[in-house]
Amino acid sequence: MPLANAEHVVYLSVAILVVLFLFQRFGTNKVSFSFSPIMVLWFSFTAMIGLYNIIKFYPSILKALSPHYIFYFFQRNHRKGWELLGAIALCITGKCIFLNFHVSLLDFDGGAEIGNAFGVTVIWVMLITTVLMPVVMLVIWDTNIILVVTFLAVYLSIEGVYMSSLLSKLAHGGWVPFAISAFFLVITLSWTYGRRKKSQYEDGNKMRKQELNQLVEVHDIDSCDVDIDQFGLAEYVEDLYKFYRTTEKSSQINDYMNFQVEIDAEMRAKVAYWLIQVHEEYQLMPETLYLTLQIMDRYLSIQTVKRRTLQFVGINSMLIACKYVEKRGSPKVHELVSIFRMTYNKSYILKMEKSILDKLDWSLTGQA
Repeated sequence: MPLANAEHVVYLSVAILVVLFLFQRFGTNKVSFSFSPIMVLWFSFTAMIGLYNIIKFYPSILKALSPHYIFYFFQRNHRKGWELLGAIALCITGKCIFLNFHVSLLDFDGGAEIGNAFGVTVIWVMLITTVLMPVVMLVIWDTNIILVVTFLAVYLSIEGVYMSSLLSKLAHGGWVPFAISAFFLVITLSWTYGRRKKSQYEDGNKMRKQELNQLVEVHDIDSCDVDIDQFGLAEYVEDLYKFYRTTEKSSQINDYMNFQVEIDAEMRAKVAYWLIQVHEEYQLMPETLYLTLQIMDRYLSIQTVKRRTLQFVGINSMLIACKYVEKRGSPKVHELVSIFRMTYNKSYILKMEKSILDKLDWSLTGQA
């Protein structure tokens, strides 16, 4: 059986990226939740394979932990041993497989350049993390300044030695991380510059308070009907507006897709389209459709629903809206039974109707 080469690694990396992007539409929290066990398995298998190889093939590698052999290594190799510190940093991380994909796009000839590029990346990440760690220790943990300085001195000295060994690698692939960082830095700075210019333009062309008041000033269009149309009840218009403004806040619908487990926005859109078709078939009023969708969304924002019952919740929302708005022509309960081909009986429909009303606290007034 042929062994995997660099080309196979590239294909595998592309496949992983495609799968991740396909799952991204379900939300980053679900992607991370499903990807965490994969990372645990990866680290576990890496550790087990490493232990197996050490025990079976090269148990003497454990001598590297002894200060005696460390001193002997540098005494024997001199400058060459110092340069090999970069390879040690690369072995610590064990992530070269993922860089294989990115650096292979630059058409490197061999693995040495890949190792140099990744070694520089790892060391700089470690240095930046070490520098940022004292900020966390001082600001968040309120650590003693002596401990912070000690931590910074110890780790900067260790990582500085590793960093010094990689300086000679910059001309042999180590420049790649800096080139990639510079590319994205230009994009980020351009975006920041555009945002700043946009904010300056908005501040310079901001509408004055007097102009805003004139724009949003509400004219009472019903005042002329007070003495003319006595059945128009124009004197109650202001009270109705106040009531609608109050209910608008209480009936506001939040984004509930992260709250739901089995349904997503696409399923909700399909049910909404189907409800529009039912609405047209029975020639219902437009207000009925608006109230139907609002009842369904309000119910879904406070109650988890299984995928197979989503359509059933939608048609029950329409049944409730019809009773609230329509005077004639609304679908009857036995017609709903036939729509679902006897999947749900009359008692189940009425039970769901009562469940929706209970969850909504029997308040069906929609937003103004």
